[in-house]
Amino acid sequence: MINTLLNNILLGISLAAPIGPVSLEMIRRGLSIGFWSSFSVRLGGALGNFICLLGVYYGLNAVMQHAAVRLILWTLGAALLIYIGARSIYKGCKGHLLKMSRADGGKNGFFLGLGLALTSPVGILWWVGIFAAILSEGETSLLASSTLILGVLIWGAFLAALSSFGKRFMNDTRLKWVSIIAGAVLVGYGARFLVRAIQEVLAL
Repeated sequence: MINTLLNNILLGISLAAPIGPVSLEMIRRGLSIGFWSSFSVRLGGALGNFICLLGVYYGLNAVMQHAAVRLILWTLGAALLIYIGARSIYKGCKGHLLKMSRADGGKNGFFLGLGLALTSPVGILWWVGIFAAILSEGETSLLASSTLILGVLIWGAFLAALSSFGKRFMNDTRLKWVSIIAGAVLVGYGARFLVRAIQEVLAL
């Protein structure tokens, strides 16, 4: 049992490590605001991952096979990512990010992370597939399976701490380019989702 729990935690860390929209937003917030603003995004994302885990128990795999459901998710995911990315680019171009960051305090990070996790079809399919694989190996305990999320949170705390530590080396010029580049990458993710949404429409 303990070996299973430790393996799930390590798997969660490994799965959360690749840089995606949630990690990019965490890095941007960690560099400009601090640890808790960054980690709140991961907390929201982890809740979204846990909802996917619950979804596996209630047949989410079958729901995701419907083209209309995928179309809605691709569209919502594209809109959210393009909005966040464009906002990040706008803030970068506007400048004075350190002063702006102190003023807004990094609000709504939790709900942003939750939204990113629940509107990304790639992320949903990824996590549903992982959880389904774990269940297929005979691990039917929700508590044991959810230790995967603990691994995700451990990696999130590490990434938030790392990016927050880097904050002391940032000035407005460097932060401006971090914000613009991160925003451009997020817009790129959103554009890719939009293309997939169009493909779903054409396939209907």
